[in-house]
Amino acid sequence: MFIPLEVGPGGKKLTTGKEETPEGEFFGYYEGAKGVSGDYFDFRKLDGENYAFIKCDVAGKGVPAALIMVQVATVFTTYFRQWNASKGLNMVPLLYQINDVVESQGFRGRFAAMTLGVANLKKGEIYVTHAGDRILNLYDAEKRALVQRMMVDCPATGVFPNFLLETKSPFQQIVVPMKTGDILLLFTDGVEEAHRKLRKPDFSIFQLPPQKEGEESIEDEMMGFERIKGIVEGVLSRGKFRLEKLYSPVPNEELLFDFSSCEPTGESAVLALVAVEKIFRMYPDPRAGVGNRVMVDVKIDDFLKKTFQQYDRYFHHPIPNPRPADFPNYNFYTHIMEDEQYDDLTLLAIRKK
Repeated sequence: MFIPLEVGPGGKKLTTGKEETPEGEFFGYYEGAKGVSGDYFDFRKLDGENYAFIKCDVAGKGVPAALIMVQVATVFTTYFRQWNASKGLNMVPLLYQINDVVESQGFRGRFAAMTLGVANLKKGEIYVTHAGDRILNLYDAEKRALVQRMMVDCPATGVFPNFLLETKSPFQQIVVPMKTGDILLLFTDGVEEAHRKLRKPDFSIFQLPPQKEGEESIEDEMMGFERIKGIVEGVLSRGKFRLEKLYSPVPNEELLFDFSSCEPTGESAVLALVAVEKIFRMYPDPRAGVGNRVMVDVKIDDFLKKTFQQYDRYFHHPIPNPRPADFPNYNFYTHIMEDEQYDDLTLLAIRKK
């Protein structure tokens, strides 16, 4: 309800939302894992030059996380509904407002990490502040590289009351310069921490023994930042990306993405990340049959058809959508398997043209 996504048949929201201006591009994606969520993003026009934005990830899942997300969204939208130029572009007061609301609810162990700010892409400046989310992922078009910038550390909202924050670890704002082609890429940990099961050649789950005494065995592999970096740099340079899996059940399996037909946009970067994450979790178990179904967002499916060179090996049994009223924007395939989506996938790209 709160995320600015396109609306499909029957008034159901789809997975993407975008806005283009002469100076820039905003493109977001949201794919829930299961149940209600604490993930949230938004972007909204303030005046002729400025756009407000936010990306938020509430700790935990279920109704308490969703309730906190709703409160964050309400404060954000109310603040900017009443915004005028006299308020200026300092977003720190807004962050204190959000912290006060979240902290006052008294949900033990619940907090909301977020990045928010105002983008003025005409001037090439983004004013950014954060709470518990200090890493900024910035694609430098000149260097053709995804780089990380660290902001001053401070806690997520809801952890401490405002008076304590102001004396210990106050919220701070920075200005990020943006050149033509540069992209600020925001995503929640569901992207970097997406994971798949390690598998033996017979496709059974493989457990890696503990590396140190006291540690547990490992049976999962996470997506990780290095893959994210390779995907983003590959698609924005119209190059290629080779997906490699640890303990893949298919010996010497080649999973190659050719991005030469993609435009170097924020939309391409986001769709590439989601598309590769999907293949990261899928596996062509020869025992898969009619009862094994995978649903794929139509936009991601189209992107995979265009870029994934082994597409026909994975998506060779399409079936009619069995639940078009509930999932109007998805394609369905059988005879293929996937590991469960661990967390929500929430991404927002802001690009200067």
